[in-house]
Amino acid sequence: MKISARLLPLVLLTLGACAQQTSQAPEPQTEAQASQASEPQAAQTMPLGDTSRNALDWPGLYKGTLPCVDCQGIAMSLKLNGDNSYQLSQQYLGKQNLGEQNLGEQNQATDVVLEGQFSWNEMGSKITLDSKARGMKLQVGENILFMLDDKGERIKGALAQQYQLLKAN
Repeated sequence: MKISARLLPLVLLTLGACAQQTSQAPEPQTEAQASQASEPQAAQTMPLGDTSRNALDWPGLYKGTLPCVDCQGIAMSLKLNGDNSYQLSQQYLGKQNLGEQNLGEQNQATDVVLEGQFSWNEMGSKITLDSKARGMKLQVGENILFMLDDKGERIKGALAQQYQLLKAN
């Protein structure tokens, strides 16, 4: 009991010291800190430094021919506009036009043209086309677009170079 009586004041003193808080006046903010605090949250999440979005001349027309399982290839052109709109044209080479199948006529290509909007990822390096283009993902490079798989990764393997669109203008 004597040991507990001696330790009790020491324990209370220790707990009391932990509970004490010192009040300090807030530090004055610099002009830069004040302007950052007043900016919207979206602007603060922009990556610092150069990105594909802010450092490259990405608007323009990109073209390439992609591999196709049941046709000679897919001639693709994608026009990216500065207002985040796009026009995608796909031409299935060597496929019969669906409207002419019953007539037995062979058309050299079947055309698909889509227009819509695209969005940038947070890092400003990749774009995703809207649902009209089934959410196609592309990485933006210097005068080139790299097609991405469903996970947002570059396509790898022997055919990787065939999944690129080169800037035409």
